[in-house]
Amino acid sequence: MNSLRSFVYSLRWYFVGMMGLFLLCSGISFYFSSLFSFFDPYLEELFTQASTLEGWHLFWFIFWNNVRAAFVGMIGGIAFGLIPVGIGIMNGLVLGYVGALVTAEVGLSSLWRLLPHGIFELPALFLALALGLRLGVASGELVYSVIVGKKRDDFMQVLRFSCMAFIKIVIPLLLLAGIIESWLISAGV
Repeated sequence: MNSLRSFVYSLRWYFVGMMGLFLLCSGISFYFSSLFSFFDPYLEELFTQASTLEGWHLFWFIFWNNVRAAFVGMIGGIAFGLIPVGIGIMNGLVLGYVGALVTAEVGLSSLWRLLPHGIFELPALFLALALGLRLGVASGELVYSVIVGKKRDDFMQVLRFSCMAFIKIVIPLLLLAGIIESWLISAGV
């Protein structure tokens, strides 16, 4: 890895894996939505908080929640990749459940209206989770190298590139997502 571009490209299978896990969980909670009603209090609280906000405050609420989730997904990967996997599963389950609720209330064609809300947010999340998985692999390799007494500097390089990718790619994508989503919510879309 000698550039950020090559590092991000090397994450392609982690990205695809996280996207696949997310979509699988979304499908499960969409089709078996009655099993996931325990999300209702969380969703009600989230919608209550968001419904009182407008303009800049709504944007900041959306942006900050997304950045926080993405950062925890990335840096939590140090715990051998468990946290990014958990975040991918939970976000997929929540999205599928919300999709089922919206479909039940408005109809299946309404799902297309949700697409603009995630056009930048989901790739940013998948990249952050892919970064977390890569950090998980690097932390596992670091622990192994300590056990066998072999010096490895890969972990710090992966951490450095992960932080650079988060700042240069994930945050700008989430910035765009926050602008679009707050505008769409304010417009009633």
